[in-house]
Amino acid sequence: MHWRGDLAIVIWGGDLSVSRGLYWFLLFCLRSDKMAEHFDDLSLPSDFDGTVRLFPLRNVVSFPGIVQAFNVFEPRYRKMMEDCLESDRLIAMATVDLLGDRLPDGEPAIEPVVCVGRVLSSTKLDDGNYNLFLIGVKRAVILTELDTSLPYRLAEVEVQDEDLKERFGEGVSRELILSKFSDLLNLIPGANDQVLEQFSSKSLPLCRLVDMVCYASNMDPEDQHRILSTVDLNRRGSLLLSLLDARIQEAQQKSDSGPRFPPEFSVN
Repeated sequence: MHWRGDLAIVIWGGDLSVSRGLYWFLLFCLRSDKMAEHFDDLSLPSDFDGTVRLFPLRNVVSFPGIVQAFNVFEPRYRKMMEDCLESDRLIAMATVDLLGDRLPDGEPAIEPVVCVGRVLSSTKLDDGNYNLFLIGVKRAVILTELDTSLPYRLAEVEVQDEDLKERFGEGVSRELILSKFSDLLNLIPGANDQVLEQFSSKSLPLCRLVDMVCYASNMDPEDQHRILSTVDLNRRGSLLLSLLDARIQEAQQKSDSGPRFPPEFSVN
């Protein structure tokens, strides 16, 4: 999918379940005149009281500034979408507890750090399901889940604001992150060079760069959530460098092993 205009990223996976990974995400444009105002306005409504709707999913991590595509089909989340579109358009993407724990009421436990997102656009389908684009807006920490008669979950959260002008400390730099990301791209067949080109923009805040490179590097949900949970920019940048090193090593091992020959016989 391509937006018209001068785009930051034009990579899109056709599956409308969850857009994730190096090839399977849509990153909203940074410089399109038509869309820039939506990207730049990663703010919450002035009357935001800290209450958010929770959309828990397995193996899904959202980040501020990144757009993901979802298909909503469960009845309780259809109701969530109706309420969302009639009010503040906010949904907090929550990652289901990575250890598989459950709450006393049987609901899956969720990781305490979430990403509050805003619905950019949505389509209600004939069967009542929704397709939607959601842009991450703010990191937030769940303070408490709220008792409610609604079919979906609500929580009170504390927003974690970020300084878009913050700089890295010693040992971390934009150039080093981009260099390692380039090394990773070179090891992955079919990787799109436009990704690196767009991430190289000096106008991209460093906090956004770290999140976007993490998301684009197809890291495990556990590692992605470690990045989401790290508010301090320098610690987050250092963690990203370590995770990139691990991904590079993994990609090199796959490249060195090559295809098996002769191939295994089919069971058919």
